[in-house]
Amino acid sequence: MLLMITALGGAMVLVEWYDSERKDAPDGTTAVVFSHVGLALVSLVLLAIFLALRGTTLATVAVGVLLLTAAVGITAFLRSRRGQPNRKREGDVARGFLYFHGAGAALLIVVAIVAAITTH
Repeated sequence: MLLMITALGGAMVLVEWYDSERKDAPDGTTAVVFSHVGLALVSLVLLAIFLALRGTTLATVAVGVLLLTAAVGITAFLRSRRGQPNRKREGDVARGFLYFHGAGAALLIVVAIVAAITTH
């Protein structure tokens, strides 16, 4: 359930983020954002496999990929804020979406770490 909440929040953030105002973001920002999305999908698959198999090594890999996903996500957020300010606030990502996604992701990471520790 937590996976789906985090994924839903991420999808809402991505839809809100991807507008014409982002063309002014620094070079490479779009690549960082889509790297975050790709890593998030890999994390989702790894966590689903871990939940089915409960492998110790798989748990460690899943947590590592989750942490990398979080780091790239924070980087994407910081880079996207460096572009031209969106004075009209049209198409800008609502803070509520960001908080929802970030809180869900943080909670997911904590739960994944606890699950990985319990498999060892």
